[in-house]
Amino acid sequence: MDESKRSGVTIIRWALVAISFAVLVVILLVSFSRTGKKAAEEQADEKLISSVSVWSEQIRNEIDTLEDYSAVLNGYMEDRVVYPEDSEIIYLLKSIVDNTVVSKALVSKDGVIIATEEGQISDGSKYYLVQNLGKKETECRITGDPVFGEVTYLAVGIPLRLNRSVIYLIDLNELSAYLRKYTFNDVSFLAMIDRDGVCQAILPGYADYDSKFLNSTNFLQTVSKGAKNTDAYNLFKVKMYNGVSNVIDASYLGDNRTIAIAKVEKTDFYLVYGVRQYIVDVLIENNYEEVKGAVARLSVVFFVFAFLITTTMIVSTIKNRENSRKLADKADTDLLTDLTNKAATERKIAEYIDNNPQGRGIMFILDIDNFKKINDTMGHVFGDLLLKTLGKEIKAEFRVTDVVGRTGGDEFMVFLKDIKDDLILEREANRLVRFFHDFKAGDEYVKYSATASIGAAIFPDDAKTFKDLYIVADQALYRAKKRGKNQLVFYNEEEHNIAKN
Repeated sequence: MDESKRSGVTIIRWALVAISFAVLVVILLVSFSRTGKKAAEEQADEKLISSVSVWSEQIRNEIDTLEDYSAVLNGYMEDRVVYPEDSEIIYLLKSIVDNTVVSKALVSKDGVIIATEEGQISDGSKYYLVQNLGKKETECRITGDPVFGEVTYLAVGIPLRLNRSVIYLIDLNELSAYLRKYTFNDVSFLAMIDRDGVCQAILPGYADYDSKFLNSTNFLQTVSKGAKNTDAYNLFKVKMYNGVSNVIDASYLGDNRTIAIAKVEKTDFYLVYGVRQYIVDVLIENNYEEVKGAVARLSVVFFVFAFLITTTMIVSTIKNRENSRKLADKADTDLLTDLTNKAATERKIAEYIDNNPQGRGIMFILDIDNFKKINDTMGHVFGDLLLKTLGKEIKAEFRVTDVVGRTGGDEFMVFLKDIKDDLILEREANRLVRFFHDFKAGDEYVKYSATASIGAAIFPDDAKTFKDLYIVADQALYRAKKRGKNQLVFYNEEEHNIAKN
């Protein structure tokens, strides 16, 4: 074979190697691009799921707060004859209206409205839709016509003693304004549906009341018709019924939406919202920009720096994992105090209890004494400063492995793990008591010594599940408050004999 032929064969061989290498690199780049695209789509879905989950959690938190207020009413009205002009009852009801999103507070007995925060019943018949609400357990109902322009309420009924109940009416206009503090800005509609898919209320303040999905006879049936396939809809519905927040893409009569849904705990309703598909596409594209940049740079230099493909993929995976970790940490954090929030606190304690049946721990539930008075006399800014200072200092008192969280407005929870013996238990209880003896909040000009009522319960001595442990610790907290506040009380005082003042 002459030199020209050998050169030709060599060129062909190298060309085949180069083409094979190029094809391999292109395949890797395409695969990486698709992976990045999928990750961007998942991040967009997670953003929507996070928003609807936060909103449903806020509604549940409001119901929790109303249950706390109702406990105060329960204690006050235990042996008291309530009548419409009772000034103290009126004051309590008015305080609830003034300090929550509640528009109106009613007290009923045997299904008849007997008092409001206004002190009299001008037209009791207009409350017939809610007068039997909350007879045996906390119960929620949508009242009014869910058509745009009508006033609609979320009614929350909570049972009291002696065949009484308290009913709170939350104007959905106010609830919608409250949720917008935590909103994803590009929501096009926000509504509440029941388990059967019937729209019970449209929350005001969002656009697109003319959405084809909202104007259909049944929201879920419309989504099923507009879903990409039956499997996608069935998965969406199964997750919904199991209380798992999720999203689905659907198109109905030219109305293209990504729809997110979350169960509103303690109610029979689901919160749903729709986002126009082009907005989701922009969100995905924004998430995808970084991946596209990496692909473009690799495309320019892949012949020389092919190994960078693997490196970049590893770095990208680590970065995505770190971003996910940061998002998870942020979702678990109370923004004011930098402690874990209610959901994260309960989850971490429950995980320890479930995973350590032979372990031992102690739960403290504490409420700042007279916190409402602090807010009223010294201002909400100072109240927030007090909570923030308390969060910072109480976290430093305990181990990083312990759980310290803010679970309500002025309620905190501390769970100490792996308590070996009663000496350690008593020492840690005394540590918490001493902490509040010395605790002060404020600046160099104003110092305020805040105290707390503390209820304590021991796992597994007093209870073997998180729910039961919380109940008995809360009962101990109630006793601490009844005894004059500013003290620590154990649930099982006779056994442990270490109630603290």
